[in-house]
Amino acid sequence: MAWLTKARHWVFQLMRCPLCRCRLSSALGCCASCASELFKPMANVDQVVLGEYQGALKQAVLALKFNHVTRLSRLFGQALAHQVRQQGWQIDLVCAVPLHITRRFGRGYNQAALIARVAARELAVPYRPVLYRRRPTRQQAKLGAAARRANVAAAFGCRALNGEQVLLMDDVITSGATITECSLALFEAGARRVQVAAVALAKAEREVPL
Repeated sequence: MAWLTKARHWVFQLMRCPLCRCRLSSALGCCASCASELFKPMANVDQVVLGEYQGALKQAVLALKFNHVTRLSRLFGQALAHQVRQQGWQIDLVCAVPLHITRRFGRGYNQAALIARVAARELAVPYRPVLYRRRPTRQQAKLGAAARRANVAAAFGCRALNGEQVLLMDDVITSGATITECSLALFEAGARRVQVAAVALAKAEREVPL
C-alpha cells in the first residue's frame, strides 16, 4: 500500500504551511504567522515590491512558481494592491509579464497573471492580458546581466492601447530587462504611463525602503 502512504503524505503536506512546515496553512497559501512576517515593502516613483528575493519570501515565490501553491497568488495580489493604493497611483488597467505559450502549458499557469488578476479585483480595475511573447526566451535567472538584456530584446508585443495608465506585474525583478522590454511594448502600443508592481526584487536591484 505504498501508494496510499504517498497519498496521505501528499495530503498532509498540502495542509501544512509551505514556508514553516509546522503550522496549518490557510486560504492564503501559508499560515497566518508566516504571512504576517513575509513582507518588507520597498518603493520608488513607479515601482513597488513586497521585499527582497531572499529568505521566506523567496521560498514563497518558488512555492507558487514551481510547487503549484497557487493560493499564494491571493496573498501576493492583495498585498501588492495595498501598496499601490498606498502610493496613490491612478491605474486604468492591470497586466502581467506573459509566459511563452510553451512554458505556459508546461507549467499550467502564469504565476504573474494569477497575482495580477487578484490585484486587479482588489483595485477594482480591469485585468487585460495585452502583452504577448513574440518568441520563446531562455530563463533569465540562468543568465548574466548583458545576456538577460539580449535574451528579451524585442521579445514582447502589445495589443493596441489608448492612453491608459498601466500597472505591469511580475513575480521577481532581477536585472529589470524583462520589465523594461514589456514597458517599451506598452508605450509603443499607446500606454500613457507604466508603473510596476512585483513580489520580490533581487538584492542587487534594491530600492528605497518604505
